Parts: sequence; structure tokens; C-alpha cells
Amino acid sequence: MYRKRTSNFGGEGGLDMKKLSKSVLREMKKSKFQYSGAIVLLSLAVLLYVMLYTAIHTLEQSNEQFMNDYVQEDFHVITGIPLSDEQMDQLEQQYDVVLEERKQKDLSIDKGKSLRIFTISENVNVPYVEEGELPTEENEIALAQSYATMNELNVGDTLTLGNQEWTISGTIYLPDYVYMLKNLNDLFQDPASFGIALVNDQGFERLPGEEVTFYSGYWSQNEPLDEFKDTLSSYTPIILWVNSDENPRISYIETEIEGVKTTTTVFPLFIGTIVVFMVMILLKRRLELQRSQLGTLLSIGYRKGELIRSFLLYPLIVSLIGSILGIVSGWLLSVPITEVYRQFFNIPLLGNFYVYGEALGIAFLLPVAFLCLTSAGIVAKQLQKSPIDLLRPPMFHVKGYRRFTFPFRLKKFSTRFRLRMLTRNIGRALLLSFGIIFSTMLLMFGIISMNSMDTLLNKTYKESLTYDYAYYFQKLQQAEEPQGDEFSFGEGKIRAINGNNLNDERTVQVYGIDSSTELLRLKNKEGEDLLPDLKEGAIITKTLAYALNLREGDELNVWSESSQQSLTITIQGIAEIYAGTFIYYDRQMVNEWLQYPEGSYVGLWTKQPLPDSKGVYMIESKEDIIQSFTSLMEPMRYSLLIMSLLAFIIGGIIVSLITNLIIEENTTTISLMKIIGYRHQSIASLILNIYTPVVVISYFIGVPISLYSVDTLIRSIADETNYALPVGVDYFFVLVGLLVIFVSYYASLTLSRRKLKKVSLQEVLKGQER
Repeated sequence: MYRKRTSNFGGEGGLDMKKLSKSVLREMKKSKFQYSGAIVLLSLAVLLYVMLYTAIHTLEQSNEQFMNDYVQEDFHVITGIPLSDEQMDQLEQQYDVVLEERKQKDLSIDKGKSLRIFTISENVNVPYVEEGELPTEENEIALAQSYATMNELNVGDTLTLGNQEWTISGTIYLPDYVYMLKNLNDLFQDPASFGIALVNDQGFERLPGEEVTFYSGYWSQNEPLDEFKDTLSSYTPIILWVNSDENPRISYIETEIEGVKTTTTVFPLFIGTIVVFMVMILLKRRLELQRSQLGTLLSIGYRKGELIRSFLLYPLIVSLIGSILGIVSGWLLSVPITEVYRQFFNIPLLGNFYVYGEALGIAFLLPVAFLCLTSAGIVAKQLQKSPIDLLRPPMFHVKGYRRFTFPFRLKKFSTRFRLRMLTRNIGRALLLSFGIIFSTMLLMFGIISMNSMDTLLNKTYKESLTYDYAYYFQKLQQAEEPQGDEFSFGEGKIRAINGNNLNDERTVQVYGIDSSTELLRLKNKEGEDLLPDLKEGAIITKTLAYALNLREGDELNVWSESSQQSLTITIQGIAEIYAGTFIYYDRQMVNEWLQYPEGSYVGLWTKQPLPDSKGVYMIESKEDIIQSFTSLMEPMRYSLLIMSLLAFIIGGIIVSLITNLIIEENTTTISLMKIIGYRHQSIASLILNIYTPVVVISYFIGVPISLYSVDTLIRSIADETNYALPVGVDYFFVLVGLLVIFVSYYASLTLSRRKLKKVSLQEVLKGQER
């Protein structure tokens, strides 16, 4: 019989519902540490989502507005002979393109610093002035904002260039130097040592150094690329053509935005999944402890819906507090994170910084809805049982229950006891395993990245590229005794692989070299020298192999826009070079393909700087590249520390939750063990340390998963980033990672031992009374 009740929210029924709600709050207060752990993890997940979502969408909005309002180039081209005004006008009218002639000079400054100084653009790549104004006098200069910040230079300060004093008139951003690489083949920017600047035409004439002229273009409507190149090449040889989507100074920010968007979804989802499992375990534990009360309440007339609503307070409180804390902290942190991104990518903050309703809606509603729905399902499943079944002791209410037995005989009691404890609740072991694997992946991502960067630096720039300087000439050279190793160079597009046409043609740099080259060492994974095989086929870099999934023996069809010739080559080997999508081939064959005179070259690799750099449009310094690597390693170390801290927190919270539940479930057993003489250390070893094998196994599962994940990620972005990381990790760092996980694990166990000490001897009597 059901007791007559007036209302769910008033009268007798309402009073009882209030009592149920108060009992829930009391239980949460008793287990505040466990629920606090779930709240902390949920707030961390929401914080990451809101912070990254807001920062990256603000960055994306600013980049798009900067690109459109300040006319970011669609391409730039370096020609062998400067174009006349008449030729430029004809090209603009015929192909509906905006062309602008630009000039640049590279000047070295003390302490390994350099500036690339441009004339001021008016139609394409229009500068954005952050502070001050553009130069109007011949002794004024405007500096890139990031370079000025890193070198503590302000508007009004003076700068010495070429034995002349220059006044800083302002700080600027340029649309074609969003990622401020010195050379297109560089991997990382270093705004402390390299920057860009603007001067007016009169000031440019005062500067020392070799002048380089190039042309930036913007398509007004259509993009008749091939026809435009054909006409341009009839006027002058094309030395270098770079489309904006192939220019890392422009395209790298888009790759980073897409990567962060993926991270914004994946990381919070992983952490959120852990929170769901934690709440499910806590709720199931609470239902088991209160099964007799549930049976009593059902038998006296409470409806299942009322009981479900009362138990939904557990996930509701966790989700509300966690979501609100995460949203507030994520919003506050999104402002400095956006500023970090903005300075890193050298773009102005355009538009207003505002709250994205979509992000806040997802961050608030999704945790509440998901936690409440899963919890409602768990409670409803428990309430499907009849009141009589719920009133029975737990061991006898399960149909078909039988004790778990092992197929082997164990002699030691401690081993049997630990195994029995471990197998009593496989779900908790799985939660711990999932959490440790995720923590390991967080930790290993940082370790693998650091290790891989070191390997890339050593294999590419110390073992393979043994030259110190690379000079690229604006005109063909034919010196009889060059002062280094000469090479030909041209751009091409891979149109087909093994006879199969590509949907998206891949632009590559083709180097023509001699087998006698001394300053370039091309070796494969096994350490075999590949240079003697140049006559038989081409050698490609690891980056190109990753980008197009190429293997030895594959046949490539490469098309040259400048010569309108096709080159079919077979891959003879893959060199351990992880920077640049390069093809190395016999110089004579490359010259024929590019229609260069026999014996000519366009570049030199040297150990010493050339005494005269006249006619050089680009100089690559290996010292500058290594310096940019070194400057990047410091922030990467901070990233590794952050990853380690996250792994420590997540692992510690999960271990603390599980060990506290074990103590609560086994208070009677612990009390009895104390009565019969077990010492505290022995009890802790038997009760708390049972998950040590799970931690170790999960860690060593997480390591290969991390390696595979990073390798897959690197291969997927190699096509866009122009570099690939040699994925691997030293055994030493594997042990360091294990040490971090164990420190987190045992720190949590130490906290749980305090609770173990508080279990009194009277718990045995209380258990008998229950």
C-alpha cells in the first residue's frame, strides 16, 4: 500500500523531500574530499575549454580581419630582372591582380641580432601601426612590435644602423610576417634576434647592404595562376615563387588554430569522461550503502521519481560548481592566453574581446546534462528492484551470485587478499587505469616533444647539414672555382605518384647537387651514405616522406612552372633530414629540367661567410637556426612542467578517490585486523597498495599510445608545417615519467593512510549491529 501524499513540494511530501535533500548534502559533506576531487577535475576541463575556445576564436577573428583589411598577399615572387612599370601595369590589367614592388635589406646588429628592413607598402601587405606612426623622415624607422618588446625598445628611442642614428617612430605589424621567420626554410621564429622594420624611400637609400627587389601580389577576383606565370616568365626568369598557403610566415597560424581547436575538444573530453566515471562510482557506492533505506522508502510510499530527483543532487551540485568555477576561471585566463598567442603570431588584436555564447552554453549545459542523465540511469536501474530485494543484504540479492575464484592456487595470504580486493570491483581498476593512461599521455607528450626536438637538431643541423652558411643568388652563377659546394635550386610541383595524379599538387624544393658534395651528408635510417646513389635516383627528406606517405622506389612526376618542363624521378633513398620538403637530385639533371646552362648553379654552401654577398637574395645561417631552437627550448620546458603538474593532479585525485572508497568499504575488516594484531604499515600494504600493479601496467600501456599518437599527429601536419619530428623517447625519460606518476600515486596513498589510522577498533561492533 502506498501512503497518500499531498504534493512533491508542499505539505508532508514536500517536508520529506527536504529531508532527503538534506541527507544528500550531509553525505556530500562527509565525503567532501572525494566530491571536491570530481569538482576540481570538472572545473579544469571546463577551464581548458572556455580558455582555449575564447583565445583561439579571438585570434582567428583578428587574423581574418587583419588579412582582409590590410590586404595580405596571395603570393610573392623574386625575379631575375626587375619589372618595368609598363610590364607591371600590363600584368595588373590583363590578370586583374594588384602588384606592388617591394625592396628589402638585411642588416646585422651587435650580439647576433639582425633586422630586415622594407620600404613602406601602400596596396599589398599594408602595415598596421600599433603605437606611434609610420616613418616620415629619412632618419626614422618603425619596428615590429614583437622585436621592440623583446629588445625593450620604445617609440622615441634611438637605434644605430650602419653607423647612423635612427629614431623609432612607431611599432608595426605586417600581414606577410605573421610568423616572423627569417627564411622560409626556418622552423621557428626568434623575435629577440630577428625582426622586421619599415623606412621611407629616402631612408632606404641611406641604408648599407645589398638590396633585394621582389613583388607582392593580390588577386582581385579570379586566380589565373598558370597564365600569369607564363606571361611573367616571358618578361624575366622566376627565381622564387611563393603562394600564401605555402608560406609558413602566413599559413602557420592557420595550422596552429586548427590544432588548438582539436585540443580544445579532445583534452576537456578526456578529463570530463574521468569525472563522469568518478561520479558514477561515488553514486553507486552511495546507493549500495543506502539500499536498505531505499527499500524502506519505497515500501512506505515514496515514488521512484522522487528518489531519483533527490539522488540527482549529487551530480547536479558537482556539475554546477565545477562548471561555474571553470567558466569564471577560464574566462579570466583567456585574456592573458590570447595576449600570449597574439604576441607569438605578431598580429594586432582587432575587434572587441567578448564572451562566446556557444562556448559558455556548452561549458555549462553539457556537464550538467551528461552527469545528470548518466546518474539518473544508474539510480533508476537500482530502483528497478523491489523493496524486498533492496532490504536484503547485498550478497544475497544478486541472482546467480558466486564468488570469484582463481584458476591457480596461491599460498601466501597477503597475495590472496590483495587479489581478492582488486577483483571485487573491476570498474575502479579500469577508472584508475584510464586516468593513469591519460596522465601518462599528458606527461609523455611533453617529454617526447623535448626529446624529438633534440633529435631533430642533432640529425638535421649537426649531422646532415654540416655547412654554416647557404647563399642563394638572384642570377645564375658559373664560377670555375666556387668558394664552397655549389647547388642548383628550383621549385616544382609533384603532380603524380607512381602514375596516380594528385588532387592537390604538392610544392617542393628541388636541389641539384654533386655526389662529391662535402658539406651535405645524406644518410638513411641505417646510417648508409646516399650521395653515391644520386645518378640512380633522387633522395628526399623525412618531412616530404611523411607529408605524402612516400617510400623508396616510388616514382614522382615533378612539374616546373618556370621552365614548363616535367621531371620523372625515382626515390632512391630517404635522408634523415626532418626540416623542409626537399628533393636532392643530380645537378646536371636538375639543370636540364630547369633549362639552366650546363655547370651553372644558383647557390653555395660554405663554412665561412662570403667576402662579397653582392647579388645574394637570401642567406641562411645555421647558427641563427640553432639559436632559434635554443630560444624555443625554454618555453617548452615550462610546457613540460605544466604537463607534469596536470598529470600529477589528475593521477593523485583518482588514486585518492579510490583508496578512500576502499577504506570506507572495509572499515570493519580494518578494525578487525587491528584487533588481531596487524600493524598499521601491514594493513596499509594489504588495503591501499593493491593498485600498484595497475599503475605500472597502465603507465607502460600509456607510453606506446603516446608515441603512436604523437607520430600520427606529426605525420598529419608535416604537409603544413614544413617539418617533422623524429618521434622517440630515451629510456631515461621513460623512467623519469614513471617516477612522476609514482610520486603522485604514493602522495595520494600517504594522505589516505591518515584516514586509515582513524578507523577505530569499535567498527567491528558497529558492523555487527548493522
